[in-house]
Amino acid sequence: MDNANIILSTDIVGFPILSVLTLIPLVTMVLVIITSQPGVALRLGIGGAILTLLLSLYMLNTFDPAQVVGVQFYEKYQLSGLTYSVGVDGTSILFVVVTAVLAVLAMIYTLTTRRVSDKIHIACMLGYQGILIGAFTAMNAMQFWFWCFLELIPVVLMTLRAGSGQNRRWVVALLLQHWGSGLFMVLAGFLMLGFGIMVTTDVLSFDWLVLKENDVKLEYATLIFFLLFFGFAIRMPLFPFHGWLPVLAEQGTVASASIFLVSLKLGIYGAMRFLIPLLPEVAEQWTWFVTTLGLIGIFYGALLALMQINIRRLLAFAIISQTGLLVIGLFDFNKYGMEGSILLSVQTV
Repeated sequence: MDNANIILSTDIVGFPILSVLTLIPLVTMVLVIITSQPGVALRLGIGGAILTLLLSLYMLNTFDPAQVVGVQFYEKYQLSGLTYSVGVDGTSILFVVVTAVLAVLAMIYTLTTRRVSDKIHIACMLGYQGILIGAFTAMNAMQFWFWCFLELIPVVLMTLRAGSGQNRRWVVALLLQHWGSGLFMVLAGFLMLGFGIMVTTDVLSFDWLVLKENDVKLEYATLIFFLLFFGFAIRMPLFPFHGWLPVLAEQGTVASASIFLVSLKLGIYGAMRFLIPLLPEVAEQWTWFVTTLGLIGIFYGALLALMQINIRRLLAFAIISQTGLLVIGLFDFNKYGMEGSILLSVQTV
């Protein structure tokens, strides 16, 4: 591993700031659940969200933009064969800050709604925030997958509580079908990637830095690419894997939707972080295929958005259209295309 491209968190701020950022909303979530006073629950939620935001802004202020290539605020711990590693670069740090900002806005909005005393809803939003920060800072493929898996818990709970009648159960079933398929494909792709590299290096590792440095010719590289691509495409969501989003959008609340908008970028972020850097040659080989789907998605989503009378479905199809544009930018393999996709992803959450 090239330590020249790594700056430890303890060398910058003196403590594991990324782990603390992940733990603050999760610990606050537990406190909200165990409290018996609804008013206290919301105050705890707002306090935890604000503390996370302040710490994320402090991290952004101490981030060194001159380090164009590399990982900052890096942490790595090993226990019983399991590895936990986190870090941020110029891309992931933006997603962390945006997540913190929207969590505060979601909590403040909750003050004006009937959910002001719904501590389960407040706890779900806090858990959602912690999970997203964990995913955006993960420097281990399996760690990233684990956070994406945990994301199902708050999404399902908020959907069940926000929906009405039997329809909400059908929506949850549809969500589990799509996200479950995507998670399975991403897991299979990560496992094949790790074990494929082990054949030539004799080291089983899912650490992003190790996977990136061991640029070996994988026997099933194309299969791994499509497993990861289709898995991330469901989460983006990219045409034609978008069927779950318009249905789910109708069930959510405004408060949870603000955090969910960040969650939608996990698929794009997964492609940025794992798909293209780890399989660049295969990704470039299949650019025409991905670009075609993106181009169709732009017009398909835009046309259906124009036909909607429900504002939530309109926004859902607008997101599908935008996803096509983001994917085209990513797979353009051009500096400006990549930067444009990153900025558009952050600006539209």
